[in-house]
Amino acid sequence: MSTIFVTQEVGKIPSGVYTVISELYENWDYQKFLFSNKLHWIAKEQNVESLSLYLPSELSYLTSKLKNKVLVFLLKGLIKILLLPYSIILIIFLVYVLKKRGIKTIYSHNGGWPGGELNRLTIIAGKLANIKNNILIIHNTPKKVPLYKITINFLLEKLIQYCATDIVTVSVACRESIEDNTALKNLKVIYNGVSDCKSASNKKNNILNKNEVYRIAFIGEIDRRKGLHTMLKALTRIEENFEALIIGNGNDKNYLDQLKKLSRHDKRIKFLGFIDDLTSFYKKIDLLILPSESFESFGMTIIEAMKFKIPVICSDFGGMKEVISNYETGLIFESGNSKDLEEKIRLLVNNNELSRSYGIAGRKRYLDKFSLKNMLDGYMSLLISQS
Repeated sequence: MSTIFVTQEVGKIPSGVYTVISELYENWDYQKFLFSNKLHWIAKEQNVESLSLYLPSELSYLTSKLKNKVLVFLLKGLIKILLLPYSIILIIFLVYVLKKRGIKTIYSHNGGWPGGELNRLTIIAGKLANIKNNILIIHNTPKKVPLYKITINFLLEKLIQYCATDIVTVSVACRESIEDNTALKNLKVIYNGVSDCKSASNKKNNILNKNEVYRIAFIGEIDRRKGLHTMLKALTRIEENFEALIIGNGNDKNYLDQLKKLSRHDKRIKFLGFIDDLTSFYKKIDLLILPSESFESFGMTIIEAMKFKIPVICSDFGGMKEVISNYETGLIFESGNSKDLEEKIRLLVNNNELSRSYGIAGRKRYLDKFSLKNMLDGYMSLLISQS
């Protein structure tokens, strides 16, 4: 049963979609291939058999690196004119590749709807190639659509609904958001999962080798939607002895500068940037905080932390409250409310025994609901339903 996994991203930033695809691809027992856009890094890192394609949006992205604004404007206009015929050519090419490789199953992992065009084009090509299991997975909530695009998006959604054999998302909250705000209906929910014991890195990390202070971490994309400003406001008001590690990067340099300015007088807060292997970090973290305020359908770092018996504090936004069991595996605070977050942090910083008990309960919840086996079984069940 030949399977194709589809992914589209630009720029190396922390990504739950990337983690899920990596886990699925590495542990998929059937013949497998990967479709990605040309600027994606996953093919090089995973050493997989893949096909990388330049997409219309990538050509537009490349023009943004040019300094001549007039040239950028003209090139972007030209790309928009060429968008439709180029997309049709890509669909025809994808149909050819799918048939030639004998693909029986497509798992197209899309970000927030409408997401990447490679994900959509492959689903359309899958219908034309008569692929038996033509599955679209939407990992996040829909983005706001400009008024002039509403009709276009509606038609696109109806087309995708017709082409896909199944449309899946990663939480009940995400499913409800998509079904309430798009023409996509009858979505299924398969929770994300991660493998249990990845080998620890041999790289030494001097920041984590010393003191015994209570260590708090944020791991993810440095973006306003992640609510880091709320977290830093809460942390800078806490007098207790702790160390906060901000791990990740992002494309919004102005927001990063704002965060550093917000915490510049607090030496306990450290920005470490993007780190490939986080195993050694998770093993020495006492608390994970995910303070997201928008576009957070699940929260992959939550189950990563639970796997290592780390308690979690997250906001009540989106699907995170489906992952955390409040006052059992961690704490949930009101999104955007730094005072509420401050109180929750104090509760755990001052009570190691409570932190430990939440961590143990979190590990059990991870094994019961968010293991790699659970996720694999969920995706395999879609294939059974199509046989």
